[in-house]
Amino acid sequence: MANDFSTDPNCVALWKFDNNALDSKGGNDLTPVNTPTYDAGDKKEGTHSIDLEESSSQYGAIADGDLDAGFPGKSGTSEQSFSICGWVKLESLSTAALICKLNPTGDLKCFSVSITYNGTIDFLIGYNNGADSTDLLFGTNLTTGIWYHIAVVYDHTDNSMK
Repeated sequence: MANDFSTDPNCVALWKFDNNALDSKGGNDLTPVNTPTYDAGDKKEGTHSIDLEESSSQYGAIADGDLDAGFPGKSGTSEQSFSICGWVKLESLSTAALICKLNPTGDLKCFSVSITYNGTIDFLIGYNNGADSTDLLFGTNLTTGIWYHIAVVYDHTDNSMK
């Protein structure tokens, strides 16, 4: 049975990818880019998973101005602690972002969770209003064809990551 975070007051976005890219928690709906597909047969939770093909540059996007108030890294939002978790299944090993929040002005007030070419997880965070950034490379190598539950945490009080 899957956890239901839709009533958790600390949850700011919940993308289930149940045949769409809607935010089940708030108004942070993603716009699918380059027609990703949804798979009802190969999933870990819910009714579907999203199948993103790197070779077709498929992803989901939302503009900074469309993010709900309080979303981590949103322009005009104070820096804060947050966590990100979800299920991933890799079809191939190449460097690709799983989720990221980039600032279009080019400063480093951002975050990303990426998979490196050898299957390790890289968590990057920009802080001090973009003046500094750091990343944490996890030592576990993921392999293709296996579902993994990944979670990362950023603690703003001491800029720690885990």
